Amino acid sequence: MKRYFLIDLENVGKWAFEEACKVTISDFFVICVNTLHQKMPTELIGALTDAGANFRIIEIANCGKNAMDFCLASQLGYLISQEGNHAEYWIVSNDRGFEACVDFGKAMGVKVGLTSSFKACEEKQVSQKEEREMLKELLPELSPKAVALTQKALTAAKDLNSYHNLLQKSLYENQMRFVYQRTKHLLTTGA
Repeated sequence: MKRYFLIDLENVGKWAFEEACKVTISDFFVICVNTLHQKMPTELIGALTDAGANFRIIEIANCGKNAMDFCLASQLGYLISQEGNHAEYWIVSNDRGFEACVDFGKAMGVKVGLTSSFKACEEKQVSQKEEREMLKELLPELSPKAVALTQKALTAAKDLNSYHNLLQKSLYENQMRFVYQRTKHLLTTGA
């Protein structure tokens, strides 16, 4: 699945210099640079180019409070309007204000994550794979597609009621009841 990384360069600094070699061909980076406060990140651009990454640099010349945050949030909205839930979106920042974007993504049924580094994002990906394996064990009767839909509902759900509703939209009625009974404890225990 295509992944978009929206980098809050003011906030996380040069993290990608060491980690840019880990990108895949389907990763796309969006880097907003406030030219009033920063130089163009030539080392980062070089590392991403060497790794074969796709990226877009957006230069803004605005010293207003949160100018970079607004740039990134606007780009996130634009990308979601173009790709929808056919991609994952990661905001790379230590700024907890972006949690509103993660909540927005959940409400829209789109995977939006907030991470402090590319490495932390990879760790989250591993944990999602482990969750998928656990669901396969709990639901051996289900197809891989139904397991993926269950995982998506589990990730997006805010509570048991929303989980039930998401399953109802995604699965056949008999599957939905079976899956809900077998997995609802995962939401209540936070496993």
